[in-house]
Amino acid sequence: MKAVLLMEEAKKPPAELARELVLRRDQLDKLKEKTDKHGSNVFSGAERRLATSAEAEEDARLKQEIGKG
Repeated sequence: MKAVLLMEEAKKPPAELARELVLRRDQLDKLKEKTDKHGSNVFSGAERRLATSAEAEEDARLKQEIGKG
């Protein structure tokens, strides 16, 4: 879901954002479509826990990158 927020707020073309997030452009589009349709209920159960874990890992990675910048 963070990817969708970045897509909505980005001043970059979606294809460039997808590359930076190591996603295919169509994956980013599908995630946005699902989020638009289902809101925060896009993921359920184990998928939600995995998404939360992945978001935490990505947050840590980005914080580390910013600290090095």
